Amino acid sequence: PSEGRIHGFSVQETGVPAGFPKPLVFAMVEVAGLRVFAPLLHVADPATLRVGDPVRLAPVRVADDPQGQPRYLPAFRPTGTPR
Repeated sequence: PSEGRIHGFSVQETGVPAGFPKPLVFAMVEVAGLRVFAPLLHVADPATLRVGDPVRLAPVRVADDPQGQPRYLPAFRPTGTPR
C-alpha cells in the first residue's frame, strides 16, 4: 500500500542532514496495520499536522549502491485531504 495515516510525529529543527528541509518532520506512519518510521516531506507548517492525518508514500532516492543500482529511502507526504 502507498497510503497511510500519521500515528505520531516529531519535528527536528537542528542537526538536519544535508539535503533535507528545515524543520524536518519524522513520523510513525501506520500502513496496512504496520508502523513505519520515516520522514514527512513537503510539510508547509508542522503545526498543522495532526495524528490521524492521511499521507502518501513519496520515496526519496539516495546514493546508489556500489553496483550503481538506485536506492530509496521510504518517506511520506501529507495528502491534504481531511481526516
